[in-house]
Amino acid sequence: MESILYNVGLANRISKIFARDGKAMVLAIDHRQRGIQEGIDNFNNLISLIERLAPYIDAIMTTKEPLGQLILNGNLRDKGLVLSLNRTGLAGTNFEMDDRSVCTVETALRWGLDGVKLLIKFNRDNLFTNEQLSLLSSVVEECEKWSIPLMVEPLYMNLEDGKLIMDRSYQAIKWVSIITNDFRVPILKIPYVKSSSRKEGIEQFKMIRDSVNAKVLLLGGPKRDNPIEVLQDFEDGVKAGADGFVVGRNVFLSERPEVVALAMKLILHENYSAENAYREALNNVGRPV
Repeated sequence: MESILYNVGLANRISKIFARDGKAMVLAIDHRQRGIQEGIDNFNNLISLIERLAPYIDAIMTTKEPLGQLILNGNLRDKGLVLSLNRTGLAGTNFEMDDRSVCTVETALRWGLDGVKLLIKFNRDNLFTNEQLSLLSSVVEECEKWSIPLMVEPLYMNLEDGKLIMDRSYQAIKWVSIITNDFRVPILKIPYVKSSSRKEGIEQFKMIRDSVNAKVLLLGGPKRDNPIEVLQDFEDGVKAGADGFVVGRNVFLSERPEVVALAMKLILHENYSAENAYREALNNVGRPV
């Protein structure tokens, strides 16, 4: 028998996001509200794309819209639903670090959702980092109060040529992951480490994984031209202990979104290699999965 102190509400909601094997393939489409709209500017086309990708995912993480329309359509009823909370740090603006809340944990409760997601940006020289951590602490408390799973995306951001660029170094990812985890965050969404070799990457990411007590999901990040490179990072991340993926642009901006999504599902849930998963997906998209 489970302890009487076991958090039933949290366990119930997390089970909607993660599959029976404890892993999660999450489609991220919370970009439009932050000003990243390439390829997803047409609303009806976006809804159609998400629903086409539904067979290959365990959950979706997005903003109040398109989430509201997807719920009303009823085609994602067997998927975990996660609400993105903060989107005011519009991409490419001089206030991009200042990412404040646009909705609340209460919204997720009223809508019957399974979790919420928060983006936290770090930079040692930017005072907005302090505001971000204060936001994180308040959201953690609210999520604990209502047994809502919280997914946090902690990113170290460097200013390069006037643009904020995500730092994928081992040192930066580990530093922000530990800080975030120790607020007692149950799900981390972090980038795969950039390294000199695949072997080194696996070793370094395993050390990051071992430094936290949380579910660890890999983010997809900016669109890359070669889908195999992304799939290889995810294959290596799974080998190093990642619990899943949260992917947006590298799926919905690819030439064949369903193929990439299915390949990721095969890597995560069936332990395929990147190359074999992509080959299998090319041959099987459209068939029952």
